[in-house]
Amino acid sequence: MSKRPARDPNVAAFNVLQQITGEHLTPKKRRAKKGAAARHEALTPERRWEIAKQAAAARWKK
Repeated sequence: MSKRPARDPNVAAFNVLQQITGEHLTPKKRRAKKGAAARHEALTPERRWEIAKQAAAARWKK
């Protein structure tokens, strides 16, 4: 959400409702969600498994 409130009261009400229900996505998060889905489609199951193993090893290394 922008730093300044929306001038239109309907837009402002819609934004508040989205925040309350947890459905509000910033443009950056919306793009990230699309990118994650595209990456998931592009990777093979074996490569996803390798990435998950590396992530688990990094977590346990601490």
